[in-house]
Amino acid sequence: MTGELIFIAGWGRSGSTLLDRLLGRVDGVMPAGELREVWERGLVQDRLCGCGERFSDCAFWGKVGEAAFGGWEHVDIARVSELRASVDRPWTALTLLLPPRLRPRRAQVDEYLAVLRDLYAGVAAAANADVVVDSSKIPTYCLLLRAAGLRPRVLHLVRDARGVVFSWQKTVARPDGAEGTETDLMLRYGTAEACARYVTYNVLAHLLRVVGLPYVRLRYEDLAAQPAVGMAAAAGFLSKRLPPELMDELRRAEVKLGVDHTVDGNPMRFEVGAIPIRPDGRWRRDLAPRTRIAVTALTAPLLFRYGYVRLRGAR
Repeated sequence: MTGELIFIAGWGRSGSTLLDRLLGRVDGVMPAGELREVWERGLVQDRLCGCGERFSDCAFWGKVGEAAFGGWEHVDIARVSELRASVDRPWTALTLLLPPRLRPRRAQVDEYLAVLRDLYAGVAAAANADVVVDSSKIPTYCLLLRAAGLRPRVLHLVRDARGVVFSWQKTVARPDGAEGTETDLMLRYGTAEACARYVTYNVLAHLLRVVGLPYVRLRYEDLAAQPAVGMAAAAGFLSKRLPPELMDELRRAEVKLGVDHTVDGNPMRFEVGAIPIRPDGRWRRDLAPRTRIAVTALTAPLLFRYGYVRLRGAR
């Protein structure tokens, strides 16, 4: 892949789909959604692309398949799924930091990395983009992209854990349902599991900076409250300038979004037209007090680090 790869790191329900699509308004930037899920959500389940077409019917993803593999029919999806199951796991993080010759399952890792290189090159070629944005978020997957030589730049998006847990506990229908599925809901997590994942994935995101990847952190609340400021910082990280018309929209906190060819993500990836940008603070009103106390206790170190809570007496 030539050009840049921007990887939105962190954990779900933190505004990554919004950030991905806003970046897609910048010239030369392709918002691809959660590319980590293209094999299962796209090739296996044939869910909807962000454009509203089935993955198999989407002309853009057809071009990606041709550019990357000579056509999706040449992908052994059973083998790719097997490789992903053995290689793309959170506990592989430390092994990916080892020299290639010392890595466990080296042959499988190298085979999967070759597939990833072809995929991302195909996305960039099909979009004619010099920047591809991947909102997969999982930091260990970013380490795979690093090992593949794709040189990801990390945009670590964080959100108050209490808002994240509140969002994970809501019942949300998927509008991109797989064929033949009557009831298709997004995943839900209980308080303890949601907090554990929040801590794990955000701590691992800091590891990406430690291993030398370009890194910047952005808070969802700041982006939503002052979208022009937040997006200017994000675009600067891409070495891009925001179009004047986009800056005007961001100052008004209402942006015009067109059709994007995104894989997986929040249901707002299907929204087209004028989209208001407002902080989602419903958790402050609706999160049960007992849950709020538990989440605050379980995620306190990160809440403090990100500026969501302060020590008593601090100014």
